Amino acid sequence: MNCGLVNLEPALRFYGFMRKLFIIKEHPFVFIVALIVLLTVFLLIFLRPTHSYPTSAVFVSESNAGSSLPNYEVREIQSGEWNKGVWIESTDAGGVIGNTLLISGSDTIVISGWAVDIDRRCPVSDIYMEVNDKFIKGVYGIPRPDVRKQVGIKCSSEVGFYFYFDRRLLENEEGTTASEIKFHLIDMEKSKVISSVPFSLIFQSSVSGKPTRSIKTDEWLKGLVLDYCGGGVIVQDKRQVQSIANENVIHMAGWAVDIDHKLPLKSLYMAVNGNLYKIGYGTSRPDVKEAVGISQSDALGFDAFFPRTIFQNADGTMCDHIEFYLEDKEGYICEPIRYDWVNN
Repeated sequence: MNCGLVNLEPALRFYGFMRKLFIIKEHPFVFIVALIVLLTVFLLIFLRPTHSYPTSAVFVSESNAGSSLPNYEVREIQSGEWNKGVWIESTDAGGVIGNTLLISGSDTIVISGWAVDIDRRCPVSDIYMEVNDKFIKGVYGIPRPDVRKQVGIKCSSEVGFYFYFDRRLLENEEGTTASEIKFHLIDMEKSKVISSVPFSLIFQSSVSGKPTRSIKTDEWLKGLVLDYCGGGVIVQDKRQVQSIANENVIHMAGWAVDIDHKLPLKSLYMAVNGNLYKIGYGTSRPDVKEAVGISQSDALGFDAFFPRTIFQNADGTMCDHIEFYLEDKEGYICEPIRYDWVNN
């Protein structure tokens, strides 16, 4: 608690004013009450507690990330407003579209925004980010009077947060990147974990310097099949996507394998307009495992959401094709697999 010095000059002026009016002499009780009120106001202003916020980021690495949340009962979020109370405003790459975050290729990641208990319209006590079964505690309590006014938060405007952590926390044991992160809030009473809010991840990346090889097997479209793409019609034998819906977020889903060796991939990338994005890979596809004859895991699928803007040319028109790069378990980048976009 920080204390300020009380300036008594206004009180003395008030005393002199009252004395001139003979209130002290004729109405001493009124004067005493007025003086107490005045001093109380000064005490509230100058002796109120103040909060200190970190001036430098708190960096989280693999060694100091937590393995669990506090052992509290879970309370489900009822309100769907304001993205259930967790609003991401920026990442280190500045790419945020709805519940999809664009992550840059830097070694350290910063994610910032604000979070509230949206059902009760009040701040929370803490925020955690979950990724790959690890939990990172964020820095919470940054003043955001704009959010308090716009969202209608009671009590306090201290609802801002940020996370600053090692990019390797977004990678699993196989070296592939996570396709999703979740945010968990702890309520003000520190008695309940407010149910999680998920966000999809897209990674800007590079395969420069990695060894390359061709794909020898032509079956199963060389090992990558796009099942869904923005509501468009997919013509598999021509590798075309026709008439994608005019929406701000484009949903893509499908599966990919190292068809030459009948194995899952190490990583999957998508190239568009000269940029390369690492896609979250590894959703369960037991149907593909059985049909293609994969001997190991059934984590062969991908399911991702992309901002429409990354597919647009400088003049606002849509690109005419996208390419997928498959990285096998040995670290080789296979020849690109292309899908043409028609009538988009």
